[in-house]
Amino acid sequence: MKIQVTQADDMTAAYIELNSRAIKQSVELTPDVIVDCDEFDCVVGIELLSLSRIPRPQDIENKVHVHTEDQKTLGVALSHLMRMSATSGSLTSRSQVQAAPVEGRELEAH
Repeated sequence: MKIQVTQADDMTAAYIELNSRAIKQSVELTPDVIVDCDEFDCVVGIELLSLSRIPRPQDIENKVHVHTEDQKTLGVALSHLMRMSATSGSLTSRSQVQAAPVEGRELEAH
């Protein structure tokens, strides 16, 4: 999993890459949440156009299919983004975090 956070002067956005499958289409869940799906309509990545309101994993899973092996990763990524946007006012265009779920721990950064 790769979480890439980008901040511009007037916008903060994030992209959560759940897997490396080819993107076939993008689906707008809300004006601030766009989901990239593969040829089988399974989630490949999620673009958050605003970090002021980060969705819960079940908000996404109720609208599009997330592979079982990607569900925990999605939860960890969204939880991490919630903490990061609440505690950090110093993100830059070069800010990037790579994270993976580790059994017994909430998050392990690489």
